[in-house]
Order: sequence, then C-alpha cells, then structure tokens
Amino acid sequence: MTREEVRTLLAQLLPEAPVRFEPPSPEAWKALEMRFETEFPDEFVYFIDLMGEYDFPGAIYSVSDEGRTTFDAPIGFVYDQEVELFRWPPQFVPFYGIGNGDYFALNREEGRASRVYYRDHEDESMSEYSPSFAAWLEQLGDFLGAPGTTRGSV
Repeated sequence: MTREEVRTLLAQLLPEAPVRFEPPSPEAWKALEMRFETEFPDEFVYFIDLMGEYDFPGAIYSVSDEGRTTFDAPIGFVYDQEVELFRWPPQFVPFYGIGNGDYFALNREEGRASRVYYRDHEDESMSEYSPSFAAWLEQLGDFLGAPGTTRGSV
C-alpha cells in the first residue's frame, strides 16, 4: 500500500482528530529502528505518520517523545515497561494498546515483512493476527466495527 492508500483507508474508517499532530521526524524513525535493530514495514510507517490526522480508539504509541506526535506514550517506553513488568517477549514491538492490557505488536526479527501479532494479557499469549501490516490495515474496518462491517474480535 502507498501512503495515499493508507490515508484513504483511514479517512473511510476514522473521524478527523480534534487536535492535529505532526508526524515523527525521519531522525526519530531512524532512532527507533536502530533501538530495535530492525526496519519497519512501509505501511506501518505510513500509518503512524498519519495518526496525527485521525482519532483512533485506544493508544497508538508514538515513535519518540520528541515534539507533539500523539498523546500516547512512546513505543520504547511501553516496550521497556512490558518487558520489565509483564514478561513481554523481547522480539515484539508494541504499537497499539487496546486499553484492556492487550496489544498489537510487530516482530522485530521479521523486519519489514513482519506479521502483526496480538498479545492477550490474561494468558500472556502472543499469536499471529495478520500476515502483514497491510493485511492488518485492510482488516481494521471489521475490528473497529465501521459502518457496513461487523464488529470483529481478536
């Protein structure tokens, strides 16, 4: 998917954000990739870059704590907390907190081809949710219960 395809999809599913934020800087993206020793899927980068334009339920974590990119905590901070306190598998990078202790994450060992994983806080399991970030985006309407779709489940 291109950046514009991601934007079009998000515009169909989400209301505009009441307060707009700037996308993360290229330097912030580079620092995050260096920290996790990986490269993220293009669609993930586009999605996070565009999150400053849309109101998304739950917590989409920011790339860094520089500037005003979201209201939510930085990915690295959430990762550190989860690894330290909740036996988080270290190869997974959380990017979306649903709000009940469950997360969506990417596998840094899979790099740009990472599948999207779901972390269930009750049994601490990590399971594949989507075969790619693009596929995760295409399933968002079901997950969010957008008009014309049924409310999905994880």
